[in-house]
Amino acid sequence: MEVEKEESEEIPSTSSNPEEDPGPSQARVETESDDEDIEIPSILDSITQQQIDEFRPFHERYFEKKYCTRFTTDTVNLDTCVRIHTNKISLIYLSEKHSVIQNQQRLQSIDFQVSKKVNRLKNAMFGKGKRGAQLLQPDSILCHMETVDGARYPVHACVYGKLLEINSRVIKEPNFLLDDLNEGFLAIILPDLRRHEENVKSLKSVEEYNT
Repeated sequence: MEVEKEESEEIPSTSSNPEEDPGPSQARVETESDDEDIEIPSILDSITQQQIDEFRPFHERYFEKKYCTRFTTDTVNLDTCVRIHTNKISLIYLSEKHSVIQNQQRLQSIDFQVSKKVNRLKNAMFGKGKRGAQLLQPDSILCHMETVDGARYPVHACVYGKLLEINSRVIKEPNFLLDDLNEGFLAIILPDLRRHEENVKSLKSVEEYNT
């Protein structure tokens, strides 16, 4: 009885000349060698120095800058800066024209106990609607700034809405509110959307404020 021999399958060559066929091992080496020769350009090469110099910071790209001047008197400047995000969230800052800055005063502390019953640091809220958050009107006082030389300045909310947050850094470092007018915000307010247009119209644009 004859046993038929199994014929081994031959791997077809991609080359017409067997001597030119490198085989799997050699092909892999050449492929790796080709990969090593590829130079990936830096993404920075696609950006010009002029574009880098003209790139606006985050607070300018996503926030509209407004000013509230309604609480300033003939003797004291209580102007605040309100930066409105594209999603309408508002950040409250001091204006660069505020008396405490113009007089180069330093803060001793910030008092968030604005009345016997209301402390801005005790702001309990929950849910998507931020239920329980403290309701604010433009004339609502967010805090009183107390200076080293004994002066006391109120800071107002300036818009209708709900208090979302007091900047934890200014609680620990009161003068951060004065020293960095870009990062040193006092509070974040969720505006009352029904009165958003009223909020915006009550504030001055940068151009109006500086003329």
